[in-house]
Amino acid sequence: MLARTTLGLTLLGLAGFAGARFTAADAEQTRVQTKVQRHDRQIAELLRKVKALESANRALSNQILPKATMNVHDAAARGDITQLRYALNAGSAVDLKNGDQATPLMLACLAGKLRASRYLLVNGADIMAKDKDGKTPMSIAKEEGHQRLMSLLVDYGGR
Repeated sequence: MLARTTLGLTLLGLAGFAGARFTAADAEQTRVQTKVQRHDRQIAELLRKVKALESANRALSNQILPKATMNVHDAAARGDITQLRYALNAGSAVDLKNGDQATPLMLACLAGKLRASRYLLVNGADIMAKDKDGKTPMSIAKEEGHQRLMSLLVDYGGR
């Protein structure tokens, strides 16, 4: 019911407007505006929290990514699929080259790690990449006598 009613001004906190007439609709509008202002403050607080979480996430990523990047070569050489998955998901490049210009796939081939090599190939490793001596994953597998790896590399287009 929106009949015009004079409300107690002190109830609305508008004592400075003595003699003013307010309707029930005015009172409802005041309540709605108060709720909107309260929600605006809550939204602003949530946005501050989101920004703080994003900042913390960036800081954590900056700590994790270098470790993941450094470990992708070791994981490939050890055949550690879990660590490879972690490193790649953390943003390490599948064809990241080390100081000898060797990729993780080359190191997996050198160590005879069939599963790690397959995992790297499935995730887009460059089968034709060359190290500082011009060796490819296929030439490394061939030198080391890893027949099953050579077969896998042929399946993925290696020569």
